Amino acid sequence: MLKRIQAWLRPPVTIARKDWTWAKCNNLVLSTVIVVSLLSGFSLIAHFDFQKENNRQAKELQHLVEQQWDQQPARHPHRVAHFGHFAIRQLSPLSFIDNGVNPFVGNATFLEAHQLNSTNFSAAVDSPNTLRFGELTIGSIIQLFLPLFIFSLLFGQYRQERDGQLLRMHHVSGVSSFQFQVGKLVGNLLIVLTIIFPTWLVCLALMLRIEVIPTIWPRFWLLTLLYLVYLFVWSGFAVLVFTRLKNPRKAFATLLALWTLFFIIVPRLLPVAAETVYPAPTAAEFNRKLHRAVSASINAHNISDQRFIAEKERLLKRHGVERVEDLPFNFRGFGMSIGEESSTEIFRRQIAQLEARHIQQNRFIETFGIVNPLIAVRFLSQLLAGAGYHHAFDFDKQAEQHRYQFVQKLNELHMHEIAYENDRDQKLTSQFWQEFKDFQYDLPSLPWVSKRALYSSLALFVWVILTFVGLATFKVRVQ
Repeated sequence: MLKRIQAWLRPPVTIARKDWTWAKCNNLVLSTVIVVSLLSGFSLIAHFDFQKENNRQAKELQHLVEQQWDQQPARHPHRVAHFGHFAIRQLSPLSFIDNGVNPFVGNATFLEAHQLNSTNFSAAVDSPNTLRFGELTIGSIIQLFLPLFIFSLLFGQYRQERDGQLLRMHHVSGVSSFQFQVGKLVGNLLIVLTIIFPTWLVCLALMLRIEVIPTIWPRFWLLTLLYLVYLFVWSGFAVLVFTRLKNPRKAFATLLALWTLFFIIVPRLLPVAAETVYPAPTAAEFNRKLHRAVSASINAHNISDQRFIAEKERLLKRHGVERVEDLPFNFRGFGMSIGEESSTEIFRRQIAQLEARHIQQNRFIETFGIVNPLIAVRFLSQLLAGAGYHHAFDFDKQAEQHRYQFVQKLNELHMHEIAYENDRDQKLTSQFWQEFKDFQYDLPSLPWVSKRALYSSLALFVWVILTFVGLATFKVRVQ
């Protein structure tokens, strides 16, 4: 059995070795390797430096915010609730590989009572010129340009082989189409991996230089596997096109046309189509709708609000007293608490609706991963790198949860540490503010990522199966 496997593998290994030798002796290939390697290296370093500086500033600013919070003077709890707090997001440790939506979403949000503020300070606005070049990340180079390099490699090889009748020689010597195509795929895949391998080692070295939480390493290795599978799919697809078309120029032109369609036109048209099919409100429309909803809810600042009065009557009856002054806690603090609870429920409902609409848009785009593997890999790459739209929403949710918790804790202090009489004139010492937890954004776990990667993973799996089936089924056209 082992001998039969070795005998079957001998022709593919020979073909792969021949392509490897051809690439080493081809000046154009070597020049391309150097250019791609330099471009990848420069982009990698530029993005890593930006990420490192961004996270350093974010960490310092968050520390400054926490320091300012702790050092507040004696104040009334509700005044502290409007003094507010900032939640600042640090970039994922893998963002220098694929920065996803990071340049287009904010990284800081102001947290205060009764308000839902948007996340601001987008890197696309505030970034230096080095980042604007660095938008070409190592991830985008692998996704966009390495397939094009594979097409160029195969064009040079097949033109030489057809001109020299090498395809006919392989056919006459008993090499099956499957063996021949596997050899071509493996050979060209090794050439491409040789280009990217040094850069990937630099990625690994850079990650070892920074603080990386343990959950990041599984993401990194899955990202490595993802790009390997992606390059395998495009190598297999290109081999099938070149072996089915007699004319290498025609095959190369076909692949260039498909590259233009799949990599330039379709990715630009799909977001427009998704917005048309599932329109999302603009920021101004969302804020207007949110303001109307909050205005219609319980307003603790308005003592004539009928719902507030009804809540007060239920509370008095429950405690068996006739005046709010006789309650075992400060009624004004209680009113702030129920008002915050009411407005927060509206905030979360509106955010959930907005997120659902964005999920619909992105799910619409994801379905085209069955047709275009770039779409599937782009979603998976951003998810694994911690730079997808899911992560942007997750940051907003964690910031909103932190806002609600510290505001309600202040309302608890208002209820139990401030007397009802002369409420506004009373203050609490700064010792109380030091008991509040600092904000820290926690990158979601890998199971959280896997749930959101289902559609794109399935699409990529289909492409892998189709590649294997195509290599095993389609015959090489010798004539």
